[in-house]
Amino acid sequence: MFFELKDNNETSIVKTIQLPLEINKDIKIENTIEIPFFIENKKFNNDFVNAFVQQLGYSIISNIRVFVNEDENYSISRSNENEFYLDVNYTIETLNDNFLSIVITESDYFGSAHPNYYVYSINFALQPERKISLFEIIDHSDYENIEFFLIAMINQYSDTECASILLEFCKYEYLHDLGFSFNSEIFTIYFINLLPHVAKGCGILNIPIDKIKLKV
Repeated sequence: MFFELKDNNETSIVKTIQLPLEINKDIKIENTIEIPFFIENKKFNNDFVNAFVQQLGYSIISNIRVFVNEDENYSISRSNENEFYLDVNYTIETLNDNFLSIVITESDYFGSAHPNYYVYSINFALQPERKISLFEIIDHSDYENIEFFLIAMINQYSDTECASILLEFCKYEYLHDLGFSFNSEIFTIYFINLLPHVAKGCGILNIPIDKIKLKV
């Protein structure tokens, strides 16, 4: 079985599934990999959404497998000194008739100097279902381009000590790598995966949702 339901008694349209890591059993690792699984419903095509969500979940697993298999003997030895861990969880920021916004977080330790933390997001506009990017949801027509929009938001809503760090990543070459999510109060842009460990505390930019103009 590719995955298993965490709780078969859940009654909403969202269930939690547990994905298997399936690496060498001699590698000591505590792991939890949970992603959402949407059952058939009237809001959207669940198969369409699940395909993208599971692709992300399995890409995380694939990256871990590649890493531990590059030097399997090291992974076995190191994990027996300090047990590895991998924790993947999710939150659903928005689920309504128009949008679905999902955040998946990854926290892991594989013997390096410090743990790692990553944030991924998948966002959909509905009716019809389509996966949307930052470019496709934000109306930045009041600014020269989306880079100027981000610069303005950083200057207004980031902490002073973080602004100079985030401004380095407002160049067009980085924009496709920026994750985002939103709910009824906050539009969040995730720079965290682009930043070195020492700067990750600056990696989340929260903007009041009423300051964002949406295209869709």
